[in-house]
Amino acid sequence: MERQAPPGLVPTTDELLANFRVLIFWRWITGAGAVSLAAIGWLAPGAAFRPGPLLAIGLVHLAFNGLVWRVISERSKVLSLAAYLQVALDLVTFGLLFHLTGGVESPLTLYLMLHLFGTGLLLSRAASVVLVFAATGLMSLIALLEYRQVIAHVNLWGPTSLYRNGWFVGTALLAFLLSTLFLVLLSITVAARLRRRQREAIALYEVAQTISSTLDVSEVLNHLLESCARTLNASAGIVRLLSADGNTLEYAASYGLSETYIEKGNVDVAHSPMDLLAVKGQPTIIEDVRTDERVMYKNAMLIEGIRSGLVGPIRSFDGRTLGVLRVYSKTPGHFSAGDLPFLAAVSALAGSALNNALQYQALTQIDEAKSRFLRTVTHELRAPVAGAQSLVRNFTQGFLGELSDQQREVLERIEGRLDFLQELITDLLDLAAGRERYLGPAEPAELDLVDATECLEGVVAAFRDQARAKAIEFDSNVGHLPQLWVRADREGLRRILANLVSNAIKYTPQNGRVQADLSWDENWLEFTVSDSGIGIPQEDLPHLFTEFYRAKNARQSQPLGTGLGLAIVKQLVTQFEGQVTVRSSEGEGSTFTVYLPLQHVGERAA
Repeated sequence: MERQAPPGLVPTTDELLANFRVLIFWRWITGAGAVSLAAIGWLAPGAAFRPGPLLAIGLVHLAFNGLVWRVISERSKVLSLAAYLQVALDLVTFGLLFHLTGGVESPLTLYLMLHLFGTGLLLSRAASVVLVFAATGLMSLIALLEYRQVIAHVNLWGPTSLYRNGWFVGTALLAFLLSTLFLVLLSITVAARLRRRQREAIALYEVAQTISSTLDVSEVLNHLLESCARTLNASAGIVRLLSADGNTLEYAASYGLSETYIEKGNVDVAHSPMDLLAVKGQPTIIEDVRTDERVMYKNAMLIEGIRSGLVGPIRSFDGRTLGVLRVYSKTPGHFSAGDLPFLAAVSALAGSALNNALQYQALTQIDEAKSRFLRTVTHELRAPVAGAQSLVRNFTQGFLGELSDQQREVLERIEGRLDFLQELITDLLDLAAGRERYLGPAEPAELDLVDATECLEGVVAAFRDQARAKAIEFDSNVGHLPQLWVRADREGLRRILANLVSNAIKYTPQNGRVQADLSWDENWLEFTVSDSGIGIPQEDLPHLFTEFYRAKNARQSQPLGTGLGLAIVKQLVTQFEGQVTVRSSEGEGSTFTVYLPLQHVGERAA
């Protein structure tokens, strides 16, 4: 929830919590510096220096600083008021120090200027400008009042040369020490913040890369939690997703937590105030698990070593809460308001990942349902088509008597259509089976080492007669090859080889040429089928592996065709972690090349 910035010299409450801890630390130095100046005054009696007021200023400054520190620690509602009073006390302290250490001759001017500079870096822009002008106006007023002798000028240095004046030398060295210490602390703070922002940016980039590279919800959430915890120097984290009814948070992923803690069960949102706030869209900081009443499983968290936490909502792009992200630390008060922007960014990435994964899951389920339906329907069609083929062949082969020429022609046409229908059913069944394997969980155990040389020998033998019937020169180097082993499914590999050889013979005119070869290198098996056929138009090449797609000249050459053969080849090659490419020019033939990871050459070890 975005908070309205209070008017005046202080930023938002969240910014105050992040920045005032640093300012308070610097104010301890200012108060201690005033006390040190008072001590110098007592050690050098007889000068115009008045240690009493300086001692009072230092003690008041330290006391009020302690009060503001307590207000911040308790996240009190009067934090803004305390910040106003702190800024006002700064101005009064600076004015008194300026006057009591010599006015315009004061060596503390540089330190006061640096303190204002550091305060401006950590406060809001308006507060910084107002503070600088207020301090300048106050110092100018003091200088003017001293010049007109309305107030007495504190002459600490007298007529002695300043380098021989112990007061001046001591005060100047103290001012130098304070200024240098201030600058060092300022640089450390700024550098630490820059390093932290860099870590946050790197973590967000890594999470974004993971989200873009996978749609696995568990993998994304586990990586997200680990990056978030490491960036925030946290010890653990957990993501719980909201149930469909919105009443329960269910475990989704964790980092750095024991199985005992994870298995303690789901969280009832209504009974967990910190999760309830997150579900409503409000991030929460748990300063101390032992004392925060918003913690539900306090004992379990303490046993786990959790002492503080950061809880934020995971929301979808349309504003719905999908779950809750928690990050834990073993140190009380580990998290601050400065961590909330990073938590919001991580939660947004988690919401995006969940949206993508859920949408992908829905599409996958629809596709799986379509594949199952396709598989069921085509399977039911196979038996009646096979029966019809058998009956028609009884007529065409003369088992049921002589046929007239007209009857034979009609029955042969019917037989051809039934053969095409049977081919279509076979292709659809293969396509549906391949889709189910592709869409389902990966099961490498289903694949085995297959001898590609043996598979190609079988395919060449099966298509030799078909090529001879068209007077096609069909050659292969398979007779001169060793055993070449790849990890695949035997029937799937045979289907890849058969589809490519079948297409090459089918679309090559009589007296043409088809070549089917295997080759290999250290890592890959290469199967190449080239022909002198009709070729493929350039505009059809990008769509060649699309289901049911056929090139224009292929439809003209062979009216009957399913357009599924190359789609099945692509699907199977992808399942076997390979690649398939094509080179072709219309009228000049085609070359298809399949690359599969080579596992072994020669006889397979027992």
